[in-house]
Amino acid sequence: MNLTPPWDIHCELLKSLPNLQEVRILRDFDDDEDWPEPGEPISLVRLRRLYVNDPPCLDYLRVPSLEEVRIGIVIDRDSAETCRSLDCFLMRSACSPRRLCIHGLLNAQSTSTILQKYPSFTQIVVTDEGEDDEETLSNFLTLFTLPSAFPLPHITEVGFACQNADANLYPLFLDMMDSRRNLEKRPLHVAEFLFLNARLDPDPRSVARIDTLRAEGLHISILSEGVARYRMDQSLFKAWT
Repeated sequence: MNLTPPWDIHCELLKSLPNLQEVRILRDFDDDEDWPEPGEPISLVRLRRLYVNDPPCLDYLRVPSLEEVRIGIVIDRDSAETCRSLDCFLMRSACSPRRLCIHGLLNAQSTSTILQKYPSFTQIVVTDEGEDDEETLSNFLTLFTLPSAFPLPHITEVGFACQNADANLYPLFLDMMDSRRNLEKRPLHVAEFLFLNARLDPDPRSVARIDTLRAEGLHISILSEGVARYRMDQSLFKAWT
């Protein structure tokens, strides 16, 4: 179900439909108004997959059976505030989601804190279309590269997408993959890298490294331009997988 009305209508609809399993909540009509006091959370006991285009939406919900949460980050939203909303939502819901998708700018440190606190997450997808997205993506790749202060051994699948990038990200991406392939318990086994605005072919050394990792059983997908954007739009954030 897709919801796009003002927030008070959102709430009334959600209260009247407690058996929903999939919801996309888009707060667009009244996004210039202050958020009302949350009050008693709306319980959606059968909901499995949730997307919100503004993190404070989470302050009003309790979703105990959640499997996947996708968050659109508002440009001027503070990362600490976003993490607070997500953290409180997960604690309130007492759920064990496996997949976290972040669309927008949430810094790597904030994300690592959430992933470390909630080890049920095994899949993380990050996409950024801002002017500084290459730096943001570099920070995320560094975060997942071992050794790290946050090893996050429970993460087995990652996806990264950026609009403004160059081929210099390939070595960082492959260093991350290479560093995690020999984790004892649940090594990383799926990685997807999307270049949204340009076709960026890897250099010969990177091609050889990719072939080696694939031969060892790692599933690596690298997509560019229209195919990459289609993959992001349809598979990562618009259509449920």
